[in-house]
Amino acid sequence: MTDIPDELRPFFSDYRINLVQVLDSGHCQFYNEDVKNVFDITQKIYTNNLQGLSEEYANKSIDSEIINLVTTITGFSKLSDIFNESGDGGETTVWKCVQEMEDEWVQKGVAEGELNGEIKVQKERQTAIITMIELGLTKKQIFTKYSEEDYLKAEEALNNN
Repeated sequence: MTDIPDELRPFFSDYRINLVQVLDSGHCQFYNEDVKNVFDITQKIYTNNLQGLSEEYANKSIDSEIINLVTTITGFSKLSDIFNESGDGGETTVWKCVQEMEDEWVQKGVAEGELNGEIKVQKERQTAIITMIELGLTKKQIFTKYSEEDYLKAEEALNNN
């Protein structure tokens, strides 16, 4: 314990606390099934191991309090929402949740891919228009292939450099 003046010592407790890192808890053996489930589900969510989650918990009932705790730890509120929608009261299986999480992550990946693709296309347009401007093509010639909006963005990028 840190050095504390004697007059303050009664206000501090010197409890021993065992800390376990969630992502490094695979080597730990938990005897309480609920504690094991909390660490295992949390670890699988953090590592995006949906296949492992679905294989292990597809037909296994989990108490809603465990789901709420995992939701709090991971910040993945959708998990709690899915379990609350099931209306089973205290317990439900994880399969529906895994499916919805997977669908959401796939949709997020597709959206990010589309956004990245659009950004790449915009940059390519800008580069092409800047090259045309530098080669002395007129606006009218550039507008045959590109929109006025594309032209203005390229012109702005050219002026900012």
